Amino acid sequence: MMKRRIACLAALAAGLIVLAPASPALAGSANPGATAAASWKRCGHIGASPRGRFKVTKKGSVSCAGARKLMHLFLNERQGSKRGGPYGYNTYWVLYGWKCGTGAGGGGCKRRGARTLAEWVP
Repeated sequence: MMKRRIACLAALAAGLIVLAPASPALAGSANPGATAAASWKRCGHIGASPRGRFKVTKKGSVSCAGARKLMHLFLNERQGSKRGGPYGYNTYWVLYGWKCGTGAGGGGCKRRGARTLAEWVP
């Protein structure tokens, strides 16, 4: 019984030693996710009605000034033409070629791979 336990522990230790050098290779496969998250850029804040501020972030080929202006026009001035169905989950707005929508605590717009987000900051 004791010999079996020692053999199992030795096999387990050998497996851990073999896996330890492979762990950096496994960690390398997580880099694309980190790169995708890192591609979002903070663009400051905008004031928004009825109260508070929104944090604006962007991704892709849009400038920070353009992202802030777009989110201001969409959230504050309610610009854009409404499209979609009668319910909130399938309603969106089109504003200067951007497809925009709202959700709990903010809104966002997308166009040809570029995206902007505005999230409410308490």
